Amino acid sequence: MDKFGIIPNPLDKNSKLSDLAQKGIVIKEGLSFNIFIRNFISLIVLSIVLNIYYKVPLPIILLLIGTHVLVSFVAGYIKVQKIKSLRNIESGSQANDYRRLLITNEYYEVVKAIFGILANLLSLFVLFTFFGDALKKFVNNIFSIYSINPNLLLYALVFFSSFQLVTRIIRYILIKKIKESDELAEVNRQYVLMNKKLEILNIAPIAGVILMMMYVFSVPTMIIGFVALFLILFVGFSVVEIVRINRVDLSTDKIDKTVVKHNISFIPDEKNEAAIFGILTTAVDMKGVFKVFGSSSLGVGKIYNPENTLLITNKRLLFIQVPLTGGNKIVDQTDYVTQNFLYNRGELREKGEQLLKEKTPQQLLEYATSDVVFSDIKTVTLEKAKIIIEKNNGEKFAYAYLDKEYLDILKVKFKEILGDRLTESI
Repeated sequence: MDKFGIIPNPLDKNSKLSDLAQKGIVIKEGLSFNIFIRNFISLIVLSIVLNIYYKVPLPIILLLIGTHVLVSFVAGYIKVQKIKSLRNIESGSQANDYRRLLITNEYYEVVKAIFGILANLLSLFVLFTFFGDALKKFVNNIFSIYSINPNLLLYALVFFSSFQLVTRIIRYILIKKIKESDELAEVNRQYVLMNKKLEILNIAPIAGVILMMMYVFSVPTMIIGFVALFLILFVGFSVVEIVRINRVDLSTDKIDKTVVKHNISFIPDEKNEAAIFGILTTAVDMKGVFKVFGSSSLGVGKIYNPENTLLITNKRLLFIQVPLTGGNKIVDQTDYVTQNFLYNRGELREKGEQLLKEKTPQQLLEYATSDVVFSDIKTVTLEKAKIIIEKNNGEKFAYAYLDKEYLDILKVKFKEILGDRLTESI
């Protein structure tokens, strides 16, 4: 993995999906230090207000602030150790890197949860030691309005803190049980399924507390019924998502034949002359922005134009889908076609070059989704990161590409093949 780049770079031709996941978590943890700085400044302002306007003794303020600062520094140390561990993950296999990334991330989340409970107990101890009587009086006044035992507040705090810790430990145990795989998409499927199941587990006690509180505060029965129905529907749809995600075919040994545009025949004496690894179907112009390139429902979907490589042969333009993790599928929130285009062109290039070495032109047709013979091309417009093709029948389509090295190759080949049918808009 790239240990020096901070932001995932879509212009890096050697990008890998595991780098995207790694850097995403590292960025999230790094940005959280801004919260620490903001909270520290807020504490200083609060200390001044408490001392000047409310005459709270300075030793008590220093104790309260010092406790929070100590907690914050320990939390910051945990974050630093987490970032170091994440950035050192590199095994050579994207799927294994991603699995180790998930396990390491969750391990530190468990550590943070344990420390969070200890920090909360320390804060409560300090508060009740110096402001116990005032806090008890305030809580009693509030809860006496609804004839509720004030101890319920303490019980609720203990329950939710313990529940959060138990949930984190369960997540860590389940993530460690994710099976190793050669495919990152399969590891991610197991991770998504685990999260979906835990969502159902998490909502049960929370839903119970919400419904109980609504009953205690005499919320109308009809509203309670609507909330209960919503919760039941949420669980039902989640179960359907789990079933669909578990059944989706993520194999990469073949392409989805339902996305092949038309019959693609073998042309005798055809030879590959150039390959552009890393293309993505895009809108031709503003009118095509709203064109549907894929669809997804209840956790699963697919992209209709998954071709990721343009082969320029001596007979035609051949659009193929080099098999990559996830194929043309959309699983939960992950569109693998777009993700592979932006952040996995390193693997695309490696597998594409290997495919060209191992397969004959006729065998490559097994991976083709579309083609255009040269005689059917009316014009080709070549832009810095886009190719627009117009056929004699008026059909137009476009592909984006990101690697600058292909621009000169495209210029030379298209000029040689198309002559004045090529328009350069660079």
